[in-house]
Amino acid sequence: MSKGKILLVEDEFVVAEGLRSVLKSMGYEITGLASSGEEAVELARRDKPDLALMDIKLQGGMDGIKAATILRQELEVPVLFLTAFADERLLERAKAAEPLGYVVKPYERKGLRASVEMAHYKAGMERLLKESEARYRELVQNANSIILRMDGEGSIIFFNEFAERFFGFAQTEVLG
Repeated sequence: MSKGKILLVEDEFVVAEGLRSVLKSMGYEITGLASSGEEAVELARRDKPDLALMDIKLQGGMDGIKAATILRQELEVPVLFLTAFADERLLERAKAAEPLGYVVKPYERKGLRASVEMAHYKAGMERLLKESEARYRELVQNANSIILRMDGEGSIIFFNEFAERFFGFAQTEVLG
């Protein structure tokens, strides 16, 4: 049984095949192998992996950071960077993609395993949290009761749909 589905994004064939072999031996299913950011986005849309293991410097016009941002924001695919580059400017750009980790090449098998396991676990917890938040939001918005929240200064910072109907004001009119 697979521990999860991983999309590999690596433009060096030998490194990619080595990673594929290591991850398969750890029990992961490899959904695809991309050598460019554009290909990574296309494969993620098609295969819906649980995690993308992403190099930063890739072939094509889209680097790994841009691809990771699209995967994270549009497709909700979490990313773990695996790259040989770790300068300050690159690290700052990489943070904006909200990766679950950053592994520097050359990697050690034990370190890679720990990083992938933690990223996979963290991604699962994030999914559960999002599902819980969605259920809570739906409950509050659809409650047949007035629910509003005020800050310490007495400004309204939340106003549910029932309150809108009851008072006859749109949320946008009363917030703040």
